[in-house]
Amino acid sequence: MLPAGVLTLACASVFFLKGNGVLHRFTRQSLRLLPRPELICHGALVCACLFLGFYACARAVGILIPPAGWMTLIPLILCAMLVPISIGGWGWREGSAATLFPLIGADPSAGVAAGITYGGASLLAALPAVAILLTRTLNKSDPTLPNRGSSCPNPPT
Repeated sequence: MLPAGVLTLACASVFFLKGNGVLHRFTRQSLRLLPRPELICHGALVCACLFLGFYACARAVGILIPPAGWMTLIPLILCAMLVPISIGGWGWREGSAATLFPLIGADPSAGVAAGITYGGASLLAALPAVAILLTRTLNKSDPTLPNRGSSCPNPPT
């Protein structure tokens, strides 16, 4: 399976390198990352964490996703979150899970429950960032503290 993916990527790269549009620029930028394995490893690690997070949420609601669904079902559900119509993928993720979970023999309501659980876990994971932002906002409103975030030496008052 891996050689077929590499061959497909190579053919697509040759095809897109001849153009001058958006796909051409995207392909050239992607190929520039190949000498930087740390970026590729970081991207693979992030994808693995997202996949395992959804798998854990599905297990939490009592659904066992078979190994064939790990690389087919979960990426499709997570890609549904990319539709720029909702906030954080809410609604699209649950709808795609409800549509795709019957393919593995699960109830559509279990897909909705897994999607809601994943969304809740994502919100909980983001809470430390909210605390950091609130702390920085409160520190900026304190007039006794120096303004470290300004690039201007004498910011206007």
